[in-house]
Amino acid sequence: ALDPAAPFVVSTRLRAVAPQIRLLDASPIVDGCRMCKSPAELALMKQATAMTLQVQRLAASAMHDGIGTGELKQFIDHAHRALGADNGSTFCIVQFGEATAYPHGIPGEQYLREGELVLIDTGCSVQGYQSDITRCYIFGQPDAEQARIWSLEQAAQQAAFAAARPGATCESVDQ
Repeated sequence: ALDPAAPFVVSTRLRAVAPQIRLLDASPIVDGCRMCKSPAELALMKQATAMTLQVQRLAASAMHDGIGTGELKQFIDHAHRALGADNGSTFCIVQFGEATAYPHGIPGEQYLREGELVLIDTGCSVQGYQSDITRCYIFGQPDAEQARIWSLEQAAQQAAFAAARPGATCESVDQ
């Protein structure tokens, strides 16, 4: 029985070396095991999350007028490594200003200026358990329109948190 996430090449090679073996989908077993996390797995997930939250705090304090997205990405990767993440940042998106409005940003280097939005989406792996944390904020003081939109976002977020309950559908929370 094969893990549903196994690459196709695994089944192809198994069939080539042992054509008499009947391959089965192990989804019912593997998916069941993945749904319930052990205390050790939960601890690794919490560790990866805590490390990335700390990296987010460090990145916010490292920002200055004129810093480039590439320099900040490098800082974030080094910070993940210093905290003990497996191979640094698993991924890292840093966007400033208008680029924050596009899914996964836009290509090219941006340089930070006072009053711009900052988006950092990053995570790391600890013994195979992944964190993924996005933060968005204003560098410096927000103007009136930015503050108004931020308040709207916070109200929407609080409404979603209030609606999220065991048994509630995702659709009902979105509504």
